[in-house]
Amino acid sequence: MLAHAVLSIAASKAFEIGSRFVGCEVAGSICNDPFIVAPEVPPMETGAAKNGVPRPKLTTKTNNSSGIQGGITNGQPIYLRVGFNPPATIGQAQQTATYDGDSSGV
Repeated sequence: MLAHAVLSIAASKAFEIGSRFVGCEVAGSICNDPFIVAPEVPPMETGAAKNGVPRPKLTTKTNNSSGIQGGITNGQPIYLRVGFNPPATIGQAQQTATYDGDSSGV
């Protein structure tokens, strides 16, 4: 849905999330985002951990996936970049051509 929203902007030409295209050029073992138990997590307000005992929280060791794994958020911050096409209409004389074959400058 993020890509759909961002790429629906007319000038957008590229969309990157996570380790981007760099992740496509290296072995999976380098980009792996293993799950670990997070160290200090505040205790839960309700339920069995209401007695103040901190609950373990599952998180990823790195954030190479930028918070998205298999199309679903894993709770980590989501980072994305968008590339936009520069404006094609500029206030500067340019070389052009017409259907008559005239290729003079404007």
